[in-house]
Amino acid sequence: MSEIMSGRGVALAALDLRRVGFMSERLVYTALTERQIMPIFQNFTAEVTRWMMPRAPYSLAEARDLVLDTLQAMQRGDHLTLAISSRKNGEFLGCIALNGVGAEVPEIGVWLKLGAQGQGYGREALGSLLAWYQKRFRPEYYVYPADVRNLASCHLAQSLDGRIQRRYEAVSEAGTALRVAEFHIPPVIVR
Repeated sequence: MSEIMSGRGVALAALDLRRVGFMSERLVYTALTERQIMPIFQNFTAEVTRWMMPRAPYSLAEARDLVLDTLQAMQRGDHLTLAISSRKNGEFLGCIALNGVGAEVPEIGVWLKLGAQGQGYGREALGSLLAWYQKRFRPEYYVYPADVRNLASCHLAQSLDGRIQRRYEAVSEAGTALRVAEFHIPPVIVR
């Protein structure tokens, strides 16, 4: 799809989110599939999700349900989740997601397994996703919620010129009281 779209639901049928894939300098992004059930179960842990809204799956069956629900949302065309892998050796590193595909204000998020954190992968992944997205849509800005105690996540949003627009409290699916800073990230410059 070569045209740039704006607004909700404009020509989304032409974009099959289950077939999205691209690369950046060190990473490969592929649309989530059932092949990622086991890596997600093994790496989307309680420690990784400590300051996130979702909780870690308690069983392989829950991980499967999580992936299948995500695939249904991708088939509808309003949600995109990509598996992140190393370009060097194909190792699964985490996932990146965009809720509200085609919306003026989509929400973005990323998680990385423990061994992949602190290496700049989150910044590379989000920047790459935003660049890919903006070749197809014209968002006003992106919403990136982060618990204020998750300093790495807050710094990630700030590295993309994100600014806190509101703060609120929420309870995660695991029952954790979250103190959320909602960052608004402007569109990136796409070359």
